[in-house]
Amino acid sequence: MITHVLDTSALLAHYLREPGADDVNAILARGPDETGVSLISIVELRSRLAEVAANSPEAERAFML
Repeated sequence: MITHVLDTSALLAHYLREPGADDVNAILARGPDETGVSLISIVELRSRLAEVAANSPEAERAFML
């Protein structure tokens, strides 16, 4: 059962190692059965990472399958 839904700011904190990243990492460590992300947040994340981290390992890591 999903217990947490992460928004764009939480995902950015994780990928850019911003304040709060440790909290997001702890939530993500619970696994995909407990963590959700909306499609809108994925689109926003891709756009924002393209602005702040184009061609960086963080941007590439965010969208690896």
